[in-house]
Amino acid sequence: MKKPTFLICLIVIALFIKCTPKTETQQFQSTPLIVIEDINERKEMLFSEIGKNIDIIQLDNDCLMGQINKLVYSDNKFFALDIDQCGCLCSFDETGKLINKLDLKVDTKFQFDGITEMFMVEGNLVVHDASRKTNFHLNENLEVLKTEKLPFQANAIFPFNSSWLVFLNYIQPEYKYDVLVYNPDKEEITNNFLPIRQDDYVYIYEDRSTFSLNRDGKVYFSRAFNDTIYSIDQDFNFSPVYYLDFGSSKTPPDYLSKIGDAMDLMRDFREAKYTFLYGNPHFTRKGDILAQVQKGNSGQNILIDTKKNEAFLFDNFKDDYITGLPFHSPIFSNEKHFIFEVSSEILSNSGSLSEDIIMRFNPSPENNFLLFLVEK
Repeated sequence: MKKPTFLICLIVIALFIKCTPKTETQQFQSTPLIVIEDINERKEMLFSEIGKNIDIIQLDNDCLMGQINKLVYSDNKFFALDIDQCGCLCSFDETGKLINKLDLKVDTKFQFDGITEMFMVEGNLVVHDASRKTNFHLNENLEVLKTEKLPFQANAIFPFNSSWLVFLNYIQPEYKYDVLVYNPDKEEITNNFLPIRQDDYVYIYEDRSTFSLNRDGKVYFSRAFNDTIYSIDQDFNFSPVYYLDFGSSKTPPDYLSKIGDAMDLMRDFREAKYTFLYGNPHFTRKGDILAQVQKGNSGQNILIDTKKNEAFLFDNFKDDYITGLPFHSPIFSNEKHFIFEVSSEILSNSGSLSEDIIMRFNPSPENNFLLFLVEK
């Protein structure tokens, strides 16, 4: 009786191995995880440490924004989204002159407060309306060229190697994973990473730069309460690369599953109980990683030296080229630039501007945002 039972077990195991989806067996590659414990602190990082020079662009007042939720810069054009105040999407040329403006509160094609992501595909802007599971493809005049329905609501989408990397950010826990690989041509999900614990508190947050492409051809990713930076290669192998060890203030691995409600989370923030990696990775020209960190109830930045495997925390960036102004973090980056934004109102209240800057930009609450392009 033992032999048939043994054979049945072998058959079941063989069938299980054979039928296991490719997406599951290729989730992780055996890249060694680098633990960074040497984390120091300093006050600020200078623009001259991350860039050769800067250019300042003042955006046209014909699309006056109260804030910029998302910014995309491509082919010398800027696309800026203000969801909360003007409820508008605007395109500008390389000088900041307005090309066109969409009033998203009036245009019923869009659920304006449901827009979570913007990215470029084949020279056109793609706007993701998460509430409607729809992508809108727009030209520089913000005319809709086509729409496409999707099977998911994404917090972030990043085109990579003929597919899209998708970060759900707990928006759809029924997928059981927080990162997907989606093939838009085949309209199918081909891979998935980062399992979601079903008892986790659903912490959804606004992310400006979820995925970042490095010069090694890999995309890097991180999310809040994880303290790990992952890489995704051309074959969609997903690998943990760096772990930031914040010592006694780091969050436990099961932290979110122990949170009862938002009040628990706010209490921990208020008491400055924990420090954790918040995401938004960017790369310097030499390949070091810039990212955001939440330290108690305040946001900081971190630079990870990828050669020395050490890091330091700092409060803000400082323009040491022209204005002397502080900036919290980049709103956008690509292989050539970091872009920072500041409202003209804040600029007018700085009290330390030279006459040349005042004459050039006339900073006042009636004028639009300025973009600082730091060339890598």
